[in-house]
Amino acid sequence: MRRALPVIATALISLALASCSGSKDSAQEATPTTGTSIVTAPAEDPPQTTVSPPQQPRHHPRIAASPPSSGAITAPISTLEPPNVPNTAWVYEGDSNYDPCADLNYALLVQRPQGNSQFGTRILFFHHGEYIGIDSTYPQQAMNIEDKGNTLVVTYKDWEALDDAGSSNAEAPNHTATVTFFWDEASNQLGTERKFPNREL
Repeated sequence: MRRALPVIATALISLALASCSGSKDSAQEATPTTGTSIVTAPAEDPPQTTVSPPQQPRHHPRIAASPPSSGAITAPISTLEPPNVPNTAWVYEGDSNYDPCADLNYALLVQRPQGNSQFGTRILFFHHGEYIGIDSTYPQQAMNIEDKGNTLVVTYKDWEALDDAGSSNAEAPNHTATVTFFWDEASNQLGTERKFPNREL
């Protein structure tokens, strides 16, 4: 069942929105043309043909996504609560599909340093280039983020299921939970499908 949730964020950051207008209409390219001219030589010599090089098409690229070091991605980090492990911090390492023209995209933060396989993560969400919040305040470790256009499907490590099964950390990949995130146009906020794991940790 789909449900819209209030965005989880310690603060909303006002960021400049990139203009996406005209990105599609202006993407037309000129067709390369080749011009041929005939040069008439003296009667005793055969005619010579010269071919002019083709003209280069004109490109009108769409606004590129921000690079990993973009301030639009890294600025919200300072607003987050630090990891619950002493002497660690959230670090952005370049895992993102940030696009100022998209309804929903993300940037993954990872706990550094990591003492063992039980490290945490946070996912920053953006709507049209503006930071709108994080995925969860519960302890989580995102193992995979699948971009499906208008939705993001996140697979989390389920530590509670691991503990309930009495399994070792080596078996953790066998205990996961999936949550789908989407932008809800009706409520103008982030929505989710399915339940978050690790709610009792």
